[in-house]
Amino acid sequence: MKKFFITCFVAILFISCNSNDYKNTIPLSELNSIPDTVMLNIEPQYQTTNYTCATESLRMAIKYATNNEVILSEEETWKLTGTKIEAARKYGNDMKGLGRVCKKYSVKYKFLNKMNIDVLQYYLANQNPVILNIRPDPEQNYTHALLAVGYDKNARTIFVNDPANVVTEYSYDELNIRWDAWLYRPHGHSEQSGFIIMKE
Repeated sequence: MKKFFITCFVAILFISCNSNDYKNTIPLSELNSIPDTVMLNIEPQYQTTNYTCATESLRMAIKYATNNEVILSEEETWKLTGTKIEAARKYGNDMKGLGRVCKKYSVKYKFLNKMNIDVLQYYLANQNPVILNIRPDPEQNYTHALLAVGYDKNARTIFVNDPANVVTEYSYDELNIRWDAWLYRPHGHSEQSGFIIMKE
């Protein structure tokens, strides 16, 4: 009996430790009632280093969310995250650092793990750009971040602003293959994670 209670306690701890995983609270009717196509008017910006993809994606999103009221430089944004360059290079993108920048400028945000295409499109349809953590090459552990800015349900396509200036869109299938990455914070492997900027 004692072993049973210990096993239950450990199981509860395990479940609570994974509470960052997305649990759908969006009614199915809302997920299904979004437009077939959406494109947010977000000007592309490009990184000048090999470690600022997430912060450049954030800069694009914040400018959009604040109607260009907050203008940050690439260097200023990076410094505000408090992220160490070597940590980002070694472990991946820093979502807590991005949150620090958002708080500085009173921009609301969410970080979700284990989203899906439907949920991503729902946020885009509601004018909320989403930073996606991906592996451009599924055979390697190199992590990249880019900004989802639109979709086309009929073409089964997600449109992106890529700070590395490489791609402009992914098919659903291509995105699903690449949409996982290692992160510095929260530390560990993310699956279909998104950092969502909430436009007021």
